[in-house]
Amino acid sequence: MGGNVGVVRSAEPVRTRTGHEPEPRGGRLPRLLASAGTWVFLLSGLASIAMAVHAPLSDRAQSAPPLVADVVFATSWPSFGYGTVLLLLAHSLAQRKRAAWWTAVVVTGLNAVCNVVWSLVDAFPAHGFLTVQCLLLVLLVVSRREFTVLPSRLGVRQALRIGGGASLVWLAIGTGFVVATQESAGNVLSRLWYAAAGTLVSVDTFVIFPDGVLVPGWVDVVLNSAGTVLVLLVTWFLFRPAADPAALGAAEEPLRRLLATEGEGDALGYFNLRRDKTAVFAPNGRAAVVHRVVGGVSVASGDPVGNETSWPAAVEAWREQLAAHAWRPAVVGASEAGAAVYHRAGLQVLEVGDEAVLDVDAFSLEGRAVRGLRQAVNRARRGGTQVGVRRQQDVPDSELLEIASAAVTWREGQERGFSMALGRLGDPADPDLLVATARTAEGELLAVLTFVPWGVHGVSLDLMRRNPQAPNGTVELVVTDVVAHARSAALQRISLNFAVFRSVFDRGSRLGAGPVLRLWYRVLVVFSRTWQLEQLYRSNAKYQPRWVPRFLCFERTSDLPRIGLAVARVEQFLPSRRG
Repeated sequence: MGGNVGVVRSAEPVRTRTGHEPEPRGGRLPRLLASAGTWVFLLSGLASIAMAVHAPLSDRAQSAPPLVADVVFATSWPSFGYGTVLLLLAHSLAQRKRAAWWTAVVVTGLNAVCNVVWSLVDAFPAHGFLTVQCLLLVLLVVSRREFTVLPSRLGVRQALRIGGGASLVWLAIGTGFVVATQESAGNVLSRLWYAAAGTLVSVDTFVIFPDGVLVPGWVDVVLNSAGTVLVLLVTWFLFRPAADPAALGAAEEPLRRLLATEGEGDALGYFNLRRDKTAVFAPNGRAAVVHRVVGGVSVASGDPVGNETSWPAAVEAWREQLAAHAWRPAVVGASEAGAAVYHRAGLQVLEVGDEAVLDVDAFSLEGRAVRGLRQAVNRARRGGTQVGVRRQQDVPDSELLEIASAAVTWREGQERGFSMALGRLGDPADPDLLVATARTAEGELLAVLTFVPWGVHGVSLDLMRRNPQAPNGTVELVVTDVVAHARSAALQRISLNFAVFRSVFDRGSRLGAGPVLRLWYRVLVVFSRTWQLEQLYRSNAKYQPRWVPRFLCFERTSDLPRIGLAVARVEQFLPSRRG
């Protein structure tokens, strides 16, 4: 991706397991049997869909030699909905989900029971079916210890509600359809049976037709379509990834202690105190990975919190939690040191942007490079703009309420931020939050910027709000006065915003840029119309900061689309529903 993509390499990468590679439990044979069972349900699902959409294929399978027919129909049935459920089941079995194993056992067991009843009632020779199904049950039982991924309790409850309540409601509606449209006589039981059969399987391929019921073809389509949707919803909720608590809770105080003693390294460390995250600690409690789960992706932000020597243990604990829930790993905004630790734990690493850091002692408004910044600051100062910089604990409650209210009023669109935003101005839990305000000579509030602590010797930008009527240069004046305050307060560094794909914006429009870089630049310019990516970079660049690379860590390239959606949701670029 242009010139802003890099890889952090380590001499001896250690491969660990995630939700894609559950830890083996019972040796090689159970692992092979678990994989074999997954393939059985995958092929059965494909066969069911193929026979449902192409009736001659179903006829050919029924007229095949007994051994072939027994193998095909032991786990397959000509139904699009049933086949889709089997594909979802196979996908979840591949992820070694315990709920999928139980579902596979129940489905296979019910098929076997139905064949036993069928053989007893109609004297149908079901020995071949039963043999295949019993072998599949044995295969599943022997490999049961391989399926270690925990189910989502919320998903199971939702599946039961839909499977019970919604199915009964639709069965009543479907029976009403049959009663209203049937073209021949039939008793109530046969109508109910027809509605149930039409909901669960394709009626035109159903073997045992209810006697005396004949309805138009569109009723069959409606019944089967609704049944397919219901079954797919139940299956999706049953196999959905488990959600994390999405609440920091009791972990907040231990994290604060770690930040107080080990918070100098990462400018994003304090943002891990957001209360919509959860923490996984190293066994010794000296480090933690803080993350949030969205759409089955565990998104961690920045480096692990705490002592750097304990980071690998915290990452390993996080990875064990991933394996227990089949979550995909993603880390947004890791520093080079943090990315190296994640890489040694088996993740791939991409450089995706840069953090703008001002070195307080080196910052100056002198020189041609900052001429535009200097003019903006002087213009705002001559206009009478006055800046105040205080810790939140020193701001009177009434003024703090005014500032917080103005920040909400001036916000454009959805509150954004996850990796570089705290989002709780005025919370008494953050007394050391640095609050910088700009006012007119008459006291009217023009802008507010807040900075969270970055260890003892730095601060990191959290919130930036500006009155739409504020004169040009107001924000620039506030930033330069914050630098002046930092000098007097013995602070050494100030972290500003994170610029995504900074080097692409920096080099993509220059003379001599290559065709790939120019194309990537044009694509990002289009995205900037909505998300202001280039504007964010330009607003940082005017301060002549030191650019510090930040990295995205992930396990597999195929996960990137899903990770991209998850990151967009947690950063509030897309609507987000927790879990």
